[in-house]
Amino acid sequence: MEHSLHYLLLYNHAVFQKQIMQHLSGSGLTLGQPKVLDYLLEHDGCIQKELAAACQIDAATIVGLLNRMEEAGLLCRRQENGDRRAFSVYLTQKGVQKAEEVQAGFRKIEAALLADFSEAEKTLFTDLLLKLRKAAGKAAISHA
Repeated sequence: MEHSLHYLLLYNHAVFQKQIMQHLSGSGLTLGQPKVLDYLLEHDGCIQKELAAACQIDAATIVGLLNRMEEAGLLCRRQENGDRRAFSVYLTQKGVQKAEEVQAGFRKIEAALLADFSEAEKTLFTDLLLKLRKAAGKAAISHA
């Protein structure tokens, strides 16, 4: 089991998530918020639906997550083009600061985890993860 793809993916995701949350302890951020901040730093003003899809968060969950982040002063939502169902999401100044803190944490942890990788291995690993992401996006997996 320890060598199966699903186990390795789940294990490494859990390790990374645990390390980032430990790095950000005391920041007031909760699980799910770091990836939202990271995405918004590069895609400020995206619509809520795009943000949910990019972060792999379902519609009901993203609403609660964004509500808490808005209450914490990290972001604001605005209706655009008169569409009452579509909200654009923007980082506040406080949100930008937290997002930069998150990105610094991501870089630090990535550097530690990949310290024993050569540059060629890092490139290959990234390329393989991108290929896996593309395949996962296309896969129609039966749940029967």
